[in-house]
Amino acid sequence: MRISRTLKLLMYLFKNSTLADFVGTIKSTLFRNDLIYVFAIDTETMSKDVLKTTTSTGEKDNKVIIKKGEIEELEEFCKRTGANAWEFNCHTFDGVKDFFIAKDADTIQCITWIYKSRDQNRFLMLGDQNALLQYGLTLPEYRGKGLYPSVQRAAVQYLREQGYRKVYVLVHSLNAESQSSQTKAGFCKVGEYRFRKIFGLQVSRKYDALGMY
Repeated sequence: MRISRTLKLLMYLFKNSTLADFVGTIKSTLFRNDLIYVFAIDTETMSKDVLKTTTSTGEKDNKVIIKKGEIEELEEFCKRTGANAWEFNCHTFDGVKDFFIAKDADTIQCITWIYKSRDQNRFLMLGDQNALLQYGLTLPEYRGKGLYPSVQRAAVQYLREQGYRKVYVLVHSLNAESQSSQTKAGFCKVGEYRFRKIFGLQVSRKYDALGMY
């Protein structure tokens, strides 16, 4: 399964990246030594204000909607616009199906995916009542509007209704902007771990979320 996923990913990167980007991605895939912060939220004790999502209005009152996405609309958007970011293709590589988006009539502006205990390519060890929001992206031209925290809150609300108790998010220690975004969405930092890869093999253990928070 892991080898098949790696081959798919390499073919995707080769087709959709410049040579410099492709080489850079290969290097980062082979060797990693990153400090990762773990953020979490308890759906049973969080404030009701955290659940509030916002929508915004763009040019010509083109309203932005926060909603659970569908694979068909995501693939249609990618085909129509030529969008090929990794974050729009997690269903292809990891088999995940649940995600939330912010969109107007024409554009998916922001996305985040929901990974559960049985999904592959997780950095956390999760229980049946845990979920991980992973591979979030706001398109550059739509950043600074608070879309990502709103999308996260909508995902948390959905997971709460589905019986999930704890929801996690991972942030690189150097990404101060994303850390601030997690706080706005109601998450708090609960731990950190060192993610290491040598020659493409992960030598660090997955972060054990089962006994934390």
